[in-house]
Parts: sequence; C-alpha cells; structure tokens
Amino acid sequence: MKFETEKTTLQENSSGSNIIDLPQGLVGFPELRQLEILYRVDQRPFMWLQSTGDVDIAFLVIQPYGTVADYNVGISSQDAEFLEIASPEDAILFNIVSFQETPKHRVCVNLTGPIVVNKWSRRGKQVVIENYDEYSSRHLLFESQD
Repeated sequence: MKFETEKTTLQENSSGSNIIDLPQGLVGFPELRQLEILYRVDQRPFMWLQSTGDVDIAFLVIQPYGTVADYNVGISSQDAEFLEIASPEDAILFNIVSFQETPKHRVCVNLTGPIVVNKWSRRGKQVVIENYDEYSSRHLLFESQD
C-alpha cells in the first residue's frame, strides 16, 4: 500500500484523548504499548509522543506532510492488515526526530521507520517501509550555521 503524506488528525473518540496503542511497542522499546500525542500549536510541526506509563520517556516527532517533500511511503500488506488500514486516508504517520552533535548541530528525522497509526482505532506500529532504500533514517531537517 502506498501513502502520500498529508496532514490528518486522529478522530475523536468518546474520551477525546490522543492515546495511541502500540501492541508491539517501538523498536528498542517493546514495553512502550501506549503513547500520548502532545503538542503546542506554536511548536508545530514538532510534537511529542510520551509514554503513558513513564512520563520521562518521550519522543520528538513530526508528521512529514509539509516538512519532507515528496515522501511516499510503501508499507507491507501484513502491516496494513495488522493496522486494519484499507486506504491511505485511514492512516496518520509520525516520524521520530533526532539531534546529532557534529561540528554543527543537526536535526534529523527517521524516514525509513515511521510510526503508522490507524486514525480511527488509534492502533499503531513502527514499520520499516518497503521503499526504505529511497530514504534515510537520518534525513536532514536543518543544521545550525555556527
């Protein structure tokens, strides 16, 4: 299944929360089964995915729409079935941001391993995209000039 990124939001459920269920956890963090989306409008496009069990664990993320040009994601039919995603409109993507302290400070984003979430059920999974060879796990967002 191919996804062309677009800005979408999770659909409101009865509680109105922004909790994502990750039955398999995240790569390197299998115990993280629920994350809450937190953000401030003035800090967009950056958001946080914070553990509901340990508030000291959080990941800075972006939705790639409007931030990464021409980012088209291919996920396996197994991942689409696991997430119960029938079309790209059923999904929302989050990409984890990292900071690298080289001689210049770099802000990068992982484009090969997005967190794909069914925006209706809020079930998510971190996947390795089928077209991973077209992207980098350290795609440069920006770099300081000092």
